[in-house]
Amino acid sequence: MLRSISLLELVKKQTLFKLNALSGAFTVMIVFQVATILFTVFFPTSSYGMTSSEMYSFRIYEVSSNSVIVFTFIWAFIVGILITSKAYRYDDFSFVTSRLSANLANICYLVVMSVFSGFTAFFSSYMIKVGVYFNKSGDVFYESIPSWTIIMSGAVATMLYLLLLGTIGYVIGMLVQVYPAFKFIIPAVFIGGFITVSGGQGSFNWIFVQIFAETSILLVIVKVLLSCTLMLFVTIVITNRLEVRT
Repeated sequence: MLRSISLLELVKKQTLFKLNALSGAFTVMIVFQVATILFTVFFPTSSYGMTSSEMYSFRIYEVSSNSVIVFTFIWAFIVGILITSKAYRYDDFSFVTSRLSANLANICYLVVMSVFSGFTAFFSSYMIKVGVYFNKSGDVFYESIPSWTIIMSGAVATMLYLLLLGTIGYVIGMLVQVYPAFKFIIPAVFIGGFITVSGGQGSFNWIFVQIFAETSILLVIVKVLLSCTLMLFVTIVITNRLEVRT
């Protein structure tokens, strides 16, 4: 007797399968994050100063998790493209599946990836500060201690931006699978977009400012989720032609 399976249950099984199949991607992320943290701890940016009376000198070490976060952003974008490759798309046929359930499972994977990597990337700054504290001698002065609201807002924003970049990578990967000509179009668009953003003008610069320069966490949540929803909806519609394995 055949047993019917709900879409929700199928998506859950596929998501767990993808998390296991792509566990190596998380390993790579953790290794590079740890390496970046150690490099920042042992080679922090520093500046030297001396008092007017020259009675004592001081050295200021500036540390942040910016390098860790930037690497994680790049990693999320690459992983978004990676899960659209034929090798991973064919894994979907291990299940009685549809293109809709495969897309939804990929979206769930991107969400899990963003939450986990965003948490480790954002809070790596505290690991760096602790490491510098024990690695460098001298007194430590605190300029200010951020509130929990600011800390959580930063963590959520990091996760959302990772989701956005992962989604962009996923959309690009799917577009290339459906329309191979995008292999040449997308690099040209990226180069043109980079030039306009660097010049501080044009539609790409406006989009960049609206999303990445937003100061309100509520607006960041709304803008990122709406952008991801729109891109993923369009992707689901145009990838119906990938239903049959070739």
